[in-house]
Amino acid sequence: MDIFYVPFGYVMKGCLWVGQNYYWVAIILFSLIMELVLLPLSIKQQKSSVKQATLRPKEIAIKRKYKNRTDRESQQQMNMEIQEMYQKNGYNMFGGCLPLLIQLPIIMILYSIVRQPLQYTLFVDDDQLNVMYKNSIELCETVKEHADYELDELTEIKEPNEEQKEKIEFLKDFSAGLTVYQQNMCDKYYYDEEADKYTFYFEGDEDIHEDAKKSMKNEYYVVAMTKHFDMYVREPLEEYGLCGEFLSASTEDILKTAFDYEENKAAYETIEKLPNYSMFGKSLLDTPSIKNITWLVVVPFLVFLTSFMSAWLSRKLQPQNLDADGNPVKMPGGKMMEWGMPLLSLWFAFNFQAALGIYWVWRSVFSMGKQLIFAKVYPIPSYTEEEIKAAIKEITKTKKKKKIVIEVDEDDHSYDGLKVSDAA
Repeated sequence: MDIFYVPFGYVMKGCLWVGQNYYWVAIILFSLIMELVLLPLSIKQQKSSVKQATLRPKEIAIKRKYKNRTDRESQQQMNMEIQEMYQKNGYNMFGGCLPLLIQLPIIMILYSIVRQPLQYTLFVDDDQLNVMYKNSIELCETVKEHADYELDELTEIKEPNEEQKEKIEFLKDFSAGLTVYQQNMCDKYYYDEEADKYTFYFEGDEDIHEDAKKSMKNEYYVVAMTKHFDMYVREPLEEYGLCGEFLSASTEDILKTAFDYEENKAAYETIEKLPNYSMFGKSLLDTPSIKNITWLVVVPFLVFLTSFMSAWLSRKLQPQNLDADGNPVKMPGGKMMEWGMPLLSLWFAFNFQAALGIYWVWRSVFSMGKQLIFAKVYPIPSYTEEEIKAAIKEITKTKKKKKIVIEVDEDDHSYDGLKVSDAA
């Protein structure tokens, strides 16, 4: 899939350069660029809708021709005549679907770019990436050692007060969270119950334990421990007044020590180049959650709202399917399409990083703006009852009859019984 990810990665890298390395700015620019790339297809889609609207009188005329004939054969014949009329006038019913079909692959490609920013934004090679994984695991271990030391001291208190109890619970969750980080920065991991110790393996390591579990390797955790060390480590510990001696050193010095700056200078410099994923104090690489409510939980609901509004505006501005009397036809599953797709996008937004939700919101906003502009530049034509009557007259007009002349001899009486009729 690199054939798709790498070009889009370069687009994102360009957006980050313009946006001064702020990811939320880059997402807005990326959304705008995608709309501009799809603009020719969108224009084609709008022109197709205009063409469809101009053919509405003829479509209604055909439907009136079959208005009181509800049998299957008549309905099939009606649809065939409508299709023939469309083809004769150069209209393709599916000509405007491509922009809609392209959107989902773009979101999935962006998901991979967001999930793997080191590979597809900074283009870090595998060797350097493994160095960053290994050193980030060691950094987690160092932080856990200091946190566990504090935890041991607190648990030795026979009758801890409420504040101390809160610190104990926090440290347990904090240390468990760092273990999850470590499990997702290796290729495989194994927990030795007797030694109460985790071992983390990488592809190519010798003596990988046969019971080792495969990891869901994710660059997000490297970014969290390095670029956003203050957000995920320093600030939570300082809030509870813990690990003061360890945190007395600057974040830069802590990272340089963890990454052995002299030997892994390139890896440390890569950290400095990482995008700033922070927005209003939270990382856009985090996944919105109802259980752990932050402002990011707003993102999925904005995704739902903008998706619903964009679809509603599209239905409002685009030609609708009409019956023989020119009234809108309620399509089967209409409510499902109206509410189902926005609700599905809501569900996706709660399961993907917030950055994808931000993209989805801005894509819908730009899409609505585009639709409003198209409504002015390429307005959908209206039609009158007189145009429908003219279309009916054109469709039902009498076909020209062929004139047949038969010459016979006077004594030939074989055509004496021939009857002449005006019937078609």
